Amino acid sequence: FLEGQIAKLRVHVFGDELVTAVGRAFRVSPAHITGAARSSWIVAARSVVARILRDRGHSYPQIGLRLNRDHSTVINLLSTWEKRARKFPEMNKIYEAMQ
Repeated sequence: FLEGQIAKLRVHVFGDELVTAVGRAFRVSPAHITGAARSSWIVAARSVVARILRDRGHSYPQIGLRLNRDHSTVINLLSTWEKRARKFPEMNKIYEAMQ
């Protein structure tokens, strides 16, 4: 159901723009991604941001600062990627589109 949004993501975005672009793809606000929300859909969006930033060479503490999370939370987000991606296949599509 997000195919149209995913097709528009083929841009390289950074910083706050990355959070905004991922939020737009998941249809959630950037404030939800960086806020206290813990719904599985928002955590999936947060995971995409974390993985992209990690792939771009950011450290766990740097990613944590961007997402308002502790570095250990970022490690958990990334270590549970496969399990979350099985539940939300859109995650991989959005992640791949933003590479």
